[in-house]
Amino acid sequence: MAYFGKAYGLLDTPVIERGDLTSIPRPGPLIIEEYEGTTVVPPLATAIRDAHDNIVISLPVERSRAS
Repeated sequence: MAYFGKAYGLLDTPVIERGDLTSIPRPGPLIIEEYEGTTVVPPLATAIRDAHDNIVISLPVERSRAS
């Protein structure tokens, strides 16, 4: 369980190793662990590992508020 603020509260959050992340988008919430650090992927975001071994997180697009 991980806490993601008032909007989401406590959520069941998978914890994976960096090596288990692939080029197929994994939906958040998600925690990615590795020797050097930990990456948190928030709800509604996705994460992949690219061809250069970077973790790439895509955040949802916010809709502008029309008046």
